[in-house]
Amino acid sequence: MYKLLTPAGIEKVRKEYAFRRIGAGLGLFALLLAFTALALLPSLVIAKGKRDAAVLALSSSATAVSIDKDELSEWAAGIRSTLKVLASADPDRPYEYFRSVLSVKSAGIKITDFYWQRSAGASIIKIKGVAKDRQSLLLFKSDLDTLDSFGSAEFPVDNLAKDANIDFEISLTISS
Repeated sequence: MYKLLTPAGIEKVRKEYAFRRIGAGLGLFALLLAFTALALLPSLVIAKGKRDAAVLALSSSATAVSIDKDELSEWAAGIRSTLKVLASADPDRPYEYFRSVLSVKSAGIKITDFYWQRSAGASIIKIKGVAKDRQSLLLFKSDLDTLDSFGSAEFPVDNLAKDANIDFEISLTISS
């Protein structure tokens, strides 16, 4: 039947179908936009609720705190004097040793615990942690051996039994 139309009729039918295709495409696009808006609506409501709760919490905490400069200065002076007393009372200063251990820690080492123990003749620091592999543990031990404030680093040989994720405990004697 299409072939029986005149060239003008064929052009008219072609234009009509082109408009219908464009209309159908725009209708599908509008349907897609509406579906997307409906799908994102719960997230928007939740995010707005969380934002409002955060603003409410911040505004209530900001108004509840009133800082008096004199009280704050007095408190800071008390903390400073307490810190001075604590620093002078401890001649061993274990935090300095912990800081020096952390300065040589490599990327493959995760330190979980520090222990400091003062015995009759010497102070000992024990370091517990997890090494990524055997090589990083040996490198960490050799780096600890190079520190001047410690004797040699000691750890059980069974720390080297595993290839990866090695739990270790290293003992360091503080050389005075």
